[in-house]
Amino acid sequence: MKINWKVRMKSKVFWVSVIPLILVLVQQVLGWFGVTIPADTINKEALDMINSVFLLLGVLG
Repeated sequence: MKINWKVRMKSKVFWVSVIPLILVLVQQVLGWFGVTIPADTINKEALDMINSVFLLLGVLG
């Protein structure tokens, strides 16, 4: 099974699923190195909700 990357890169659905996954991955990697988003900028509940939405979009993508 071959993946046609040219077509995939032009697909909006692909980008809607990949961008949130990349953002969550970056956040996780930064967490490993002790870099966190300050709690006063975004409270914990809002950040968890945003991550959940991003992960759901990635799974559905």
